[in-house]
Amino acid sequence: MTEREIDTLAKRVILPSLPVSDEEMARATHQDEGQRPARQDRWPELSRRIRHADTTRLTTPGGETASLLMAFGARSDVVSAAEDALHDGAEPDPEAMAALEEVSDDYPDDYPCALVVALAHLDIAWASAQHRLCPHTRQEPDPGP
Repeated sequence: MTEREIDTLAKRVILPSLPVSDEEMARATHQDEGQRPARQDRWPELSRRIRHADTTRLTTPGGETASLLMAFGARSDVVSAAEDALHDGAEPDPEAMAALEEVSDDYPDDYPCALVVALAHLDIAWASAQHRLCPHTRQEPDPGP
């Protein structure tokens, strides 16, 4: 096929897609604003952001609370790792949660940090309960040849 034929064909190929809504963009932005500083161990900055969003009652266009979205982003790596472990039939790594607990210990009077840790505990407990209630979602290890 020549380049000209490819160009002609490409003009006729229409791939339908939905535009990204303002709500989706706002949610992703707030989650990223929580995840980035948590990954870089910049907890005072994350705390300031969550506190500001909470104080100003910042929300997405659809009314989702920005402070909770930031807290979700901050704990998402730990929670995702725990969910993956449960899906694979293993126990979640306690070291990941211990690292979050250290943050709580380092900033004992900081409610945004405590919020992230508490919600991570709840998310992992919920994932564990769902895994026990729905055993068909477990992935059995491959017995091999």
